[in-house]
Parts: sequence; structure tokens; C-alpha cells
Amino acid sequence: MIKKAMVLTVLGENVCAAEDCAAPMITWQPIAAIEARAQAAGWQVEWLQVEDGCYALGAHDRMGRDLSVTLDPATLAIIETNRNDERRSRSRSQKQEE
Repeated sequence: MIKKAMVLTVLGENVCAAEDCAAPMITWQPIAAIEARAQAAGWQVEWLQVEDGCYALGAHDRMGRDLSVTLDPATLAIIETNRNDERRSRSRSQKQEE
């Protein structure tokens, strides 16, 4: 579940991205749909915000790796994903020491 400290920033009435996401806000999926999408993908969401008219979230995947994902707000299609394998590497090192 998304933490209560989640930030959604919307400036102005007509929110459309200049480049990334141009869907009108009336077509945006609700936060519950994002939570369901994340849960189905095995992500533990840490934060969620609106960035350039898209949903952007930070999470951990099933392997514990840091993940940042940009979603189309109307379809929840993944626009961009960045994964940091650093957490997984640290976990392996710690396990070897034990």
C-alpha cells in the first residue's frame, strides 16, 4: 500500500505533459488502480507523484531492487522503467558474510 506521505502535485487546471503524457485528467486512472497494478507486478511502492503529466513511482521489486517507473495516467502502460541492482548486490554480499 502507498504510504500516507504520498505526494500528488498538480499545478493548474489543464494538466497535460509537454512531452511524455498528454492524457486529460478526466481519463486518468485512480490511485487504487495504480496500487493494483503495482501489486500485480510484485512492486512495493514507496512514493507516487505526478511528473510531466505522468504518474511516477518509486518502489522495490520482488528481488528487493530499487525501481522507478513512469506510467501513462490513462492506461497505466509503462513508459519508462529504471532499476537499480545495488540492493540485490548488497544482499548477496551480506549473505556471503554470514
